[in-house]
Amino acid sequence: SLDGFIWALTDIALHCQHQGLLEQTRSADAGLAKLCERLLQPLGEALGVSLYDAAWAKEILADPEVAALLQRGHRGLEALFRQYASNSNSPEPYQRGHWTARAMKRFASDVDLVAELSVPSLQRMFSECVQHEVLNADGLEGKMSYSCFRMALVLIALRISSPAPAASPAAARIASLLLRLSV
Repeated sequence: SLDGFIWALTDIALHCQHQGLLEQTRSADAGLAKLCERLLQPLGEALGVSLYDAAWAKEILADPEVAALLQRGHRGLEALFRQYASNSNSPEPYQRGHWTARAMKRFASDVDLVAELSVPSLQRMFSECVQHEVLNADGLEGKMSYSCFRMALVLIALRISSPAPAASPAAARIASLLLRLSV
């Protein structure tokens, strides 16, 4: 099962930490993230499946058609974000709370994205978006803000199978995802 596979990867990460092959982390989820970063991401790159560029997602978010689409779904997106968020009313950029990697996995499982995106793919998207925010917007490691969540949604929309053809514009693929999420 998928849960069994995730637990197996987590066990591998913890074993690698114990053997000194991966740096120690504070949690099993962080260990899994390190395993993905150090082993699975390079493997994905070697296989040509590592197109998780947060800067590219940020450019797509600036597109007027995409911005209008997300503005129309603003309330639904905020409600969706809050459903999985921790610690709302924190300082910027976390005034709406933040997601952790675990929240991202729960979201993906709840809306049936795991059938189309692997857990390492979701982890990579999470890490890429959070890292972009850390470098460009005073973000904190391991915490996904609402604006970071919007970047992740763009990456998800561009990666999953949807009624929109793969070559269709980003706005059509994002619209398809928003419909699927009932936003």
